[in-house]
Amino acid sequence: MTGARLGELRSVGEAHLRAGFSVGRRSLAGFVRDGVRLQQEGRVPPAGTRVDVIGALRPDPWNGDGAVQVEVRDLRVTTA
Repeated sequence: MTGARLGELRSVGEAHLRAGFSVGRRSLAGFVRDGVRLQQEGRVPPAGTRVDVIGALRPDPWNGDGAVQVEVRDLRVTTA
């Protein structure tokens, strides 16, 4: 996903982050494994930043009912 706006970030458990992404009027939930550590290392930009995301779509067990989320493998600030 390219040029997505990074939305709210919140901790999930002690190590992970839940993130929101939006492109235009569409939005998608995301899960960042070890996201708390990555955020502390400065590898997760602040909310509102435009980012490029590499990840895989997975079922979203918290929202259920066929919902999906992107499991983030890499996240970078959009340069274009």
